[in-house]
Amino acid sequence: MVDLAPTTAPALARFAAAGVSDRGHSVPGSFFEPLPAGADAYILSDILHDWDDDHCRTILSRCRDAAGPHGAIIVIEPLLSTAGTAMDLFMLMCFGGRERTIEELAALAASCGLTLRGSTPVSAGRTALQLSV
Repeated sequence: MVDLAPTTAPALARFAAAGVSDRGHSVPGSFFEPLPAGADAYILSDILHDWDDDHCRTILSRCRDAAGPHGAIIVIEPLLSTAGTAMDLFMLMCFGGRERTIEELAALAASCGLTLRGSTPVSAGRTALQLSV
């Protein structure tokens, strides 16, 4: 897990409490800077809808660079068709971001050299998209 420094210490404590410290770790950092390379997968959950297209391209490009040709990038987002207008306006007003369709997310990914390999609905109105180089 890569997150800002104030989040990493509590994450490590939760990993330990859950008995999974041997399977995951937390590294302080930002997805706007180079990410640790070599993981099997990079998961972005409810991240892209916080950002405009230019920032999303930076985030996806950092993940692409870290994942390399063998890693996967999993994007979990509410879609415009399921989130509704109120949430879309909220994301725009508060963060400058927006909800997107699968096609819009795939186009953002393609502009970063990534290919949509598949998508599947997951819990709470979210959809997971698998991207790779």
